[in-house]
Amino acid sequence: MSIKEEFRKYFIPDPAYFTYWLPQREEYSTVPHQHRVVTDTEIDLHLQGKQGLTVSPFVNDKYVKYGAIDIDVDDLQLVKKICGQLIDLNIQPNIFKSKSKGFHIYIFPEEPITAEKMIYNLRKAVKGGVKDEI
Repeated sequence: MSIKEEFRKYFIPDPAYFTYWLPQREEYSTVPHQHRVVTDTEIDLHLQGKQGLTVSPFVNDKYVKYGAIDIDVDDLQLVKKICGQLIDLNIQPNIFKSKSKGFHIYIFPEEPITAEKMIYNLRKAVKGGVKDEI
């Protein structure tokens, strides 16, 4: 599976809500939230670092395809602590260094889950509590 196919599989419901930005202009699109199919060209530009693309995790009004924690400080110990909490919840974290600062921790359940359940578990991991599993 190509990187583009993996990106589409994990991040993009079809159609998707998304925003995008072009770094050379340092501004968001004039239509900040769009609901349409994300094009292969937009994905290519994003993966090349030439265009930001933020896609909503929502599949519909209730279910999400992924969850994320945005850590805007360069604190690897904090990232490790949160990831440990996720692992204690039997949730596999995926860590990415942010291009601007800090880290992003993504969670990809096997199937879409309710947004309520995703938020509940992410909050528990951030606060250090261990309760329910995804």
